Amino acid sequence: CRDNICLPIRTHYCLNSFSACNKTKISGFCTNSTCTNIIKGLKYIIHHNVHFDWSNTNKSKVFIRSGNPGYVIGKPIIIGLSRMNESNEILFNKSNAFLTLPLARRNGECSKHIVAFGEDIKLRCFVKLFTKNFTTSSCTKLQNMTLHLLMKDSLLNASQHYSVYVSKLGNVTTKYMDWLRITFDNIPQNVVTAHILGKQISCSGLVTSVHLDVLYSILPKTKTLMNYKILGVGVMFGKEKDITWPKCTTKNCTNILHVDI
Repeated sequence: CRDNICLPIRTHYCLNSFSACNKTKISGFCTNSTCTNIIKGLKYIIHHNVHFDWSNTNKSKVFIRSGNPGYVIGKPIIIGLSRMNESNEILFNKSNAFLTLPLARRNGECSKHIVAFGEDIKLRCFVKLFTKNFTTSSCTKLQNMTLHLLMKDSLLNASQHYSVYVSKLGNVTTKYMDWLRITFDNIPQNVVTAHILGKQISCSGLVTSVHLDVLYSILPKTKTLMNYKILGVGVMFGKEKDITWPKCTTKNCTNILHVDI
């Protein structure tokens, strides 16, 4: 069996009990019809790892999740949608399945970070908008960029057509009882205005932060990993802010709107 297929067997020798073992090889021998250090039992311990993937999608893209019986520390928090006032069935998008927050790349610009269960984090990054013609639409576009990074588009549309849910136990089912609705303490009104004051430009009413609370409990302990159940998820957006930047003054110049989130 080739090395890239089979793993070597690591042998341990135990004295009187499988709990007293080490790698030291003990020689057996027989004298005058009496044998010493003879092996009387054999026990195999197999370590393995499991990945889940979808049967009808790209096999090279592994979909990692906690699975049954509950969430495992470090695995993604799974979300789904339910169309308001129409059905109790949960809609699950395999390409947009996890709760995310913005995370800085090496240059500080924002990317998406998949929130893991049990993760206590505070993240920061920035976005930039380049505009030659600064108007209220510039502020609106900047706000949309910020909100897209703070929360998924599906969460931002929660007050319109869909209710957003989180999987209670870290697995994917269509059963309504296996999901919890995410609650929002406040919803951004997305009403922003632009101001030009001399050599400065500003946007009023920008939302640049969000706070997530996840309430959970420990499930009865199994023989292997500790498992958890989510009891509730709350989302609270930060207060609206007014942000000011220096106005570019040369001909055909470009204003740079920089926002920390």
